[in-house]
Amino acid sequence: MQLFPSAERAVATYTKDFQCPDGAKGVRMDVNYTAEEGAGSTLDFKLQYHDGDAYKDLTGASLVQLGAVGDIDLMVHNDVTAVANRIVKLPLPKQLRAVAAVGTTKVTFSVNADFLY
Repeated sequence: MQLFPSAERAVATYTKDFQCPDGAKGVRMDVNYTAEEGAGSTLDFKLQYHDGDAYKDLTGASLVQLGAVGDIDLMVHNDVTAVANRIVKLPLPKQLRAVAAVGTTKVTFSVNADFLY
């Protein structure tokens, strides 16, 4: 599922709410950082879940200060071994929000969600 198509984005915070399909046991987020406008550009990415009242950060589900062009994955799944800032061992919440924050200068990125069954 494409959450953020590849595009150049200015300094701001971008959000996309999405539902996890029935039967999904996990999700792999593919963050593709393809270009930056200038030295020192950064991209922060995290997942949040909805607790019935508000969105809250999903503990450990963040990629902070991405500053190099490339792909990086972030997975949430209950049946895996946790790896700091890469793999989060938690049951998959039904309602998630992807949050991408561009800092300093413009960057080009995309984010896709692949559900694991």
